[in-house]
Amino acid sequence: MAKLTKILMVCFLFFSLCCLNSIKADNQETFSPIEKIFLDESDEVLRQFGYNLFEGAAGFIAPTDIAVGPDYLLGPGDEVVISLWGLFEKEYREMIDRDGNIFLPKLGKITLGRRTFSQTEKDLKEKFSHYYKNIRISITLGKIRTIKIFVIGEVKRPGSYQMSALSNLLHALYLAGGPTKMGSLRNIRIMRKGKEKTSFDLYPFLLSGDTGEDFYFSSGDTIFVSPIGPVAAIGGNVKRPAIYELKGKTSLKDLVNIAGGFLPSAYLSRIQIERIENFQKKVLLDVELSAQVRERSADILLKDSDLVRIFSIEKRIYNRISLEGMVKHPGDYQLKPSMRLGEILTPEELLPEASLSKAEIVRLKENGATEIIGFSPEKLFKGEKKENIILKRWDRIVIRSAWEQVSKVEVKGEVEFPGQYTVRRGERCSSLIERAGGYTPEAFLPGAVFTRESVKEKERINLEEFIQRQGTILEKGKEGATDEEKRLIAEGETLLKELTEKVPLGRIVFHLSPLKKFKGSPDDLILKDGDTLYIPKPPAAVSILGEVNNPGAICYQGRKGLNYYLEKAGGFSKDADKKYLYVIRPDGTATAKSLLIGRGDTIIVPQRVKTRTGKVVKDIIQMIYQVSVGISSF
Repeated sequence: MAKLTKILMVCFLFFSLCCLNSIKADNQETFSPIEKIFLDESDEVLRQFGYNLFEGAAGFIAPTDIAVGPDYLLGPGDEVVISLWGLFEKEYREMIDRDGNIFLPKLGKITLGRRTFSQTEKDLKEKFSHYYKNIRISITLGKIRTIKIFVIGEVKRPGSYQMSALSNLLHALYLAGGPTKMGSLRNIRIMRKGKEKTSFDLYPFLLSGDTGEDFYFSSGDTIFVSPIGPVAAIGGNVKRPAIYELKGKTSLKDLVNIAGGFLPSAYLSRIQIERIENFQKKVLLDVELSAQVRERSADILLKDSDLVRIFSIEKRIYNRISLEGMVKHPGDYQLKPSMRLGEILTPEELLPEASLSKAEIVRLKENGATEIIGFSPEKLFKGEKKENIILKRWDRIVIRSAWEQVSKVEVKGEVEFPGQYTVRRGERCSSLIERAGGYTPEAFLPGAVFTRESVKEKERINLEEFIQRQGTILEKGKEGATDEEKRLIAEGETLLKELTEKVPLGRIVFHLSPLKKFKGSPDDLILKDGDTLYIPKPPAAVSILGEVNNPGAICYQGRKGLNYYLEKAGGFSKDADKKYLYVIRPDGTATAKSLLIGRGDTIIVPQRVKTRTGKVVKDIIQMIYQVSVGISSF
């Protein structure tokens, strides 16, 4: 039993290893060499067009019940079914022999090989009509012969295949697993007896379902999938962004048509072509397809590996104002020319709990800041002209509750519309960021600073109590102190004096993240009057403070550790306490000695107090020093 268990365990491990290797292999082959050319250059993942048609081709079986066309060439192995009815009924089923003949009573030997089905049908009807009068004749095919063809070139499973003579090119490609992504979909050659019989372009079928004229294979034919030709990618605001194979001279207009045309959101005054020039460098071509120059620009010929970007129109709605708060129909409204407040805000629009004495218009100024314009709905409804304010684009008309206490907060830094905002009770930080237009692309979320007046006041009181308490202890420590201890006490008093000049920020340590993740998280704080949110740009430096030979800011270097920055700061000073070194992150959190240093971190190297006696004095000075440096780092 134990031996069987061991065998099963080994089999299980082997199976798991095989699966793991298979997964790794799949991951490595996620992108073809062609797709990798555009992978780092485009904002979206572009795939080669058409190849997914052959996904799942491994289990494909060519059909045998396809209707026979008039051009089908009969050959050995095909079964001809001749049905007669009228004065009598009779059916003949004859297989074409290897010489291409069948034998019928009275008619004798008839040669059908290499003749089309329409010719065969015509000839047989004429022959039967000489012997039988008033008889109707139907000619069909029963069993269809099997032929052997070769599929080679850039296909997944090249080789020879047996298939029905009625099968077409797609059936043959399916049997071979389809072209690889290094194989052409536009230059598939059919070879017969060493010469090219015809060639196929699959794009008409892929784009419009056009299968072209019927082509019937003969045994021994070879399908050769050529290496892929020149390609161009098109991304952005088209209906079918992808990487397309080019055939012959292809213009920008042709590529857009292949990609299904422009989306309504396409900005035709700015189209960009990124091109590799002479295997040496990349260049950009800006193209305008506005109505005035569309025809001339659309005729630009594309080159191999061109990447065409179709940009979007500006998504912002310019003729928009919004109505918010205690109203029956909040939302966005059209801003009409010379529109005034009274045209959108009427007494019937207000909810019963709406404040009639105070409301506001939040307006975006030209410099990007917000302006709050107060007005009285009650006076507006009474017809006072100064209350009937002319509205401007993006104005937000905010109607507050008569029972709601209005608070004001401020958001600074990297948001689209920084400025002061009024917030309702229970409104959270994520709502403020949304109202401010969201983050700018340069926002450095780990360095966000959130301050609150009540926390600032509490910090101030605690700091004052700390200074007073430590000052009293130091004063008592002077009695009977040694010269070394007196020197330390004097140093501590100097630090306390410096602390009295420092102003606490009132910072609440929290972690800002992308809005979808931040909204509703534990860090999504409820706002209070006087709160301030500051979102900086990414810092360029790492600060190092305290007992180093050259404290200051050092240019941030990715993937550099603590020792790198200590070395750049000249190393530890003789008074450095290496044991208690710590790092303050941009979000305000502190961590013990960390080997990994990030952008905007502050490295704190405390002072080591050297004394053999007076442990209390030593601990107090160390505490004062750390509080002083800690406040400085914020």
